[in-house]
Amino acid sequence: MGVVSNIGETVFENPEIGLRITVWEAVHPSVNIFYRTFKVTNTSNKPKHLRLFSNQNYRILETKIGETAVIDKHTLIHYKRDRYFLHASDPAFDQYAVGTAEWRGLEGTWRDMESDASLSGNPVAHGSVDSTLGWTLPELKPGESTRLHYWIVLGKKVLQRTSDS
Repeated sequence: MGVVSNIGETVFENPEIGLRITVWEAVHPSVNIFYRTFKVTNTSNKPKHLRLFSNQNYRILETKIGETAVIDKHTLIHYKRDRYFLHASDPAFDQYAVGTAEWRGLEGTWRDMESDASLSGNPVAHGSVDSTLGWTLPELKPGESTRLHYWIVLGKKVLQRTSDS
């Protein structure tokens, strides 16, 4: 019996700005991996300089309180107690921001990106957190495409009992 998994495909196209983005998504059928591929195509008659962003805002164990998000080289990790969400990509992200969201009027790191398409580079936050990753895509000449592969691996650390406990 072969491996069975659903793969979703979504196409976003805007002729006015000359851009088509195709997204393929899948969840591995036997391990906790979510995988997403973006294909960005310049459908205009002018070169394009683009950035792509992804925002993460979890409620791990059903609440925002007590979460941590941290950048470790080219990896983003969100965790709380024994639950972990590891994010990575190919090519690696070249911008990031980790911060407070939904707490005392703070909306999250997506606001950091929204004003100037640039992220602060803050590497760690605790409490009610979110994160935003950014990729500067290569220049796309008319008709050219590029791809970005992005995945999230989910894990649960099983605490071992010792003979002393």
